[in-house]
Amino acid sequence: LDHVSDPTVAPPEIVRWLGSWLGMETVDPTMPVDRQRALVRIAGRGLARRGTATGLRQLLEALTGAAVSVTDNGGIHADGEAPRAVPMAWVDVGDTQMVTAEHLLRVVRRELPAGVGFELRLGGRVVWPEHGGWSGPEPPPADAEPMEGDAAS
Repeated sequence: LDHVSDPTVAPPEIVRWLGSWLGMETVDPTMPVDRQRALVRIAGRGLARRGTATGLRQLLEALTGAAVSVTDNGGIHADGEAPRAVPMAWVDVGDTQMVTAEHLLRVVRRELPAGVGFELRLGGRVVWPEHGGWSGPEPPPADAEPMEGDAAS
């Protein structure tokens, strides 16, 4: 019973069930069991980094078995000093046959913070946005007045 919650030794059905506790919609049962175990382990360890570039990179590497790069234009800023740029992330996943582009897209959408636009590349090919259009929230107009609390331009 001590090992039931340990994804390194639990039966595959329990590993997938543990993944559901960690917010993973599904751990694909057709994936190799060692990949399922790694994915659930990374998800558990990464809860503190969920929504960050590092957390997303580690999760996607565990999911795909491919090299992953995640960059963003976010940061930590003093009150009133944050740039007015719309939050954006660029996700580049090496070529993989482990998951589909649609599955990757669902994972990235689920893991990024609300309001963050993104571009997703798989094997060097842009898979989102599909037609090279904007994938995020509407950016503020260039002539927009600063909102209350924004630093004066």
